Amino acid sequence: MMQNAQKEILEVLLNRPDLLQTVKQVIAEPDDFTVETYRAIAQRIWQCAGQSDQPRLTQVLAGVETVSLSDLITAMAQCGADRSNFEQTLTGALDSIKQCRAEQVRDGVRRLVSTAAEQYGKDAETAALLEYQSKWQPNQRRAGGA
Repeated sequence: MMQNAQKEILEVLLNRPDLLQTVKQVIAEPDDFTVETYRAIAQRIWQCAGQSDQPRLTQVLAGVETVSLSDLITAMAQCGADRSNFEQTLTGALDSIKQCRAEQVRDGVRRLVSTAAEQYGKDAETAALLEYQSKWQPNQRRAGGA
């Protein structure tokens, strides 16, 4: 699900780079793409967007180092253009990303509870919540603290 959503996001951005700011509300950096090839494409889109408010597909392709990546970008752009419902596709893809991330957090909590149950026995639930809280406390240096 995450890979397909990432692909759809890139297909949209290759056709509608003006929607990058909407994407950045959920995916702040190209490094957030989990598929290496998609990450490379995202890096190129972000880079071109830094040079121009409305980067064109030709600009994205101009900096690509391999023919195979260039072919993939062209195919993705065409797939997005054929679909053409950019805003709806982007909304669905971003929602999928949010759902996947929420599921990852829930899985993390489940693992913590399981680990705590092994470590603390019958008081595992309380211990798991305390352990979870300790991992999610804000970093005081980032939050403007000393």
